[in-house]
Amino acid sequence: MASEAHLGRRVGSSERHLILNADDFGVSAAVNDAVLRGHCEGVLSSASLMVNEAAAESAVASARQHPSLAVGLHLVLSCGRAALPTHEISHLVGNDGRFPASPAVAGLRAFFHPAARREAAKEVAAQFERFAETGLPFDHVNGHQHLHLHPVIWRLMVEQCRRFGVCCVRVPFEELRLFTPGQSVRRATEWAVFRALRAWCMRQARREDLFTAHRV
Repeated sequence: MASEAHLGRRVGSSERHLILNADDFGVSAAVNDAVLRGHCEGVLSSASLMVNEAAAESAVASARQHPSLAVGLHLVLSCGRAALPTHEISHLVGNDGRFPASPAVAGLRAFFHPAARREAAKEVAAQFERFAETGLPFDHVNGHQHLHLHPVIWRLMVEQCRRFGVCCVRVPFEELRLFTPGQSVRRATEWAVFRALRAWCMRQARREDLFTAHRV
């Protein structure tokens, strides 16, 4: 097993490395407990932290007690809490300070609304800063519901990766699976969209010297 940063350092090697990563670290006490159990029992090598969620502080405290657990930022711009107050990002969040549950809705706002794009830049920077304040090494960055593949969000993320010296990002590569009856068209459409975004993101990642896993 390897962390994403370790994979980046060994990218020129002929060895193969498996990363077992847990997303949503910090979303709840139950998830935190599961992440730590998985790591301590030798299954998980890394986790991705949601810095704005209710159990984020306890997740950070646990990560400090288990330095062998590589931790990265799970960037959230849909289905989660914001780092900034509502009045600063009113085009991105509701009155409750939460982003839309649908990544498609969040993505459309960021793409078509100039004010939303400006606010997204501030929010992305705030989440990177909040992670940096934990003092944990920045192993990697990825996005909740894969929204970091959105062209607007991707550029904002890469800008902050440069700022904080992050070299490893997730670019999903998933096979098309149509398990749920009646949802084949929706799943096929999502797969096609993510496949197109993956191709664009991989070109951008190579241009920026960012490391990614070969398959996710």
